[in-house]
This record gives sequence, structure tokens and C-alpha cells, in this order.
Amino acid sequence: MVEGGIKDYQLAKRKAVARFRRLPRGQLPGNAEIEAAIEEHQRLFKAGQPHRLLALRQVALQVMNLVASFSPRLVGTVLRGTTDDYSDVVLHVVSEPVESVGTFLDDRSIRYRIGERRLRIGFEKYRRFPMYQFTQEGILIELVVFDRNGARQPPLCPIDGRPMARAALAEVEAMTIER
Repeated sequence: MVEGGIKDYQLAKRKAVARFRRLPRGQLPGNAEIEAAIEEHQRLFKAGQPHRLLALRQVALQVMNLVASFSPRLVGTVLRGTTDDYSDVVLHVVSEPVESVGTFLDDRSIRYRIGERRLRIGFEKYRRFPMYQFTQEGILIELVVFDRNGARQPPLCPIDGRPMARAALAEVEAMTIER
């Protein structure tokens, strides 16, 4: 996952089964075990990774300040600290109507792509959320847009199935202070 930039745990497991052909599904590691192995791999082999993590968090902070009116929350690998060379900044934002985010970006002449992000919201229950992608300082930024109701209940984390951790602007500011 680290070397190939794969972000989908199920896809990584399917590739492992296809590659090794001897792994019954019951022997596959859980997502939390995979995440722990990624953290250990980065600790051992990615000595410069803390600098990249800090740079990603600083860019996240810049974008969060830019889109502050949409109540941005940082999520994913940049929040968890498990970034790799393929990591991008993912922010959950709140907007009604959803198109207001596009209008906001247009008004600032920020070129973007529109897409969708499929997120788990319950046991075997998924929902597609609108997403805007653009780059800031060469880093891909994803703004996943929630309505007011969706903002109150975060989607479930793909690693442990619990509500996804989200960090507000003040929390991200605290993370960017070099120690």
C-alpha cells in the first residue's frame, strides 16, 4: 500500500490474494493490523516522513483558513500521521447548497475537478458525497462536501469502523507547531 499508493484496504487485500494465491480470506489481516504495519514501515524506512507530514499539515492549514466559512475538518492520513509519498489532503466541509463550494472556488479563480467520494455511513451502508479536487503548492486537495445533517454524523473510518476522526482548524494549527 505504501509503495504503490493504494488507499483502499479491500483492494490491497484482493491484490495480496491474487499475488500469493495461497491466502484464504480468514488469514488476511484486518485493516487495523495493516495500518499498524504501515506505521511501523514508515518508522523504519521513511526517516524524512515527519517533514512531509508537517508540510502536508501546513498546506491543510492554509486551505482550511481559505475555506473557513465551510467549517473544514481535516481527516485521513494527514490527520492520523500515516502519510506516504502519495498522500493528499482531505477536508470535510459543510455547505448547503453543495454548489456553493464550486462558486467559492470559481470566485477565487481556483481550477478544480468535481467528483464523488464513496464513504461508509453505517453497517454495509454507503453514501456518495460530492467532492472538489484542486492543487495547492503541488499537493492534491480534496474537499468532500456534507450537508448540515451529514456534518453532525461523521462517516465511518475504513480502518476500525468507528466514526472518522476529524480535526478543526485550531487542532490542525496545534499540529503544525514544530516541537
